[in-house]
Amino acid sequence: MLKAQSLSTAIIAEYLESSDLFAGLSRQDLLAIAEICYEDTYDEGQALLVEGEAADRLFVIERGRVALDKKVQLGRHSTPRNATIDYIVPGKVAGVSALVFPYHYSTSAVCVEPTRVIVLDGAALRQYLEENPAVGFQVLAVLSSLIGNRYRLATSTLTYFLSVVSHELRSPLAAIENYLQVILDGFAGDINPKQERMMKRCL
Repeated sequence: MLKAQSLSTAIIAEYLESSDLFAGLSRQDLLAIAEICYEDTYDEGQALLVEGEAADRLFVIERGRVALDKKVQLGRHSTPRNATIDYIVPGKVAGVSALVFPYHYSTSAVCVEPTRVIVLDGAALRQYLEENPAVGFQVLAVLSSLIGNRYRLATSTLTYFLSVVSHELRSPLAAIENYLQVILDGFAGDINPKQERMMKRCL
């Protein structure tokens, strides 16, 4: 992470207003929320947040592009890998878990190019929304829609991924099944009873 830069509260409020999460809030509310923000920059490849860690910050993308990654594990013995489920662009928000109990990031966010963000303190933002219920209701309504859209996108992406994997496995497994059947039918020579039992289990 590079050195944080200082922007005026008014400029930060303008960036917040252009984001999907805070659009529609009054100028007074935007200025109040801007008080708990600062601007920061990240290099390509740097993580804004990591899946599973405590969600203490929320990020509004000002410039650049960020990949949202989710850990995927196929089988108990395979190594978990990150799969990109979406990209966040200027005006979008990363780290929405900072507003939702149990306040742990549900994805990772990695910069795919140099990126500038507005960083919000999660606890301070939650406190402001609790003290101002009308604003909290408005922000959480947008948040629920945003989370729903991301959930649907993640589900469809992972479903597509699994269908590709399933398709790629189907042909080799069919070939193995056919070879096992050829051996069990005796076309490859005689097999003893122990070998036959093992072949049947494999089949």
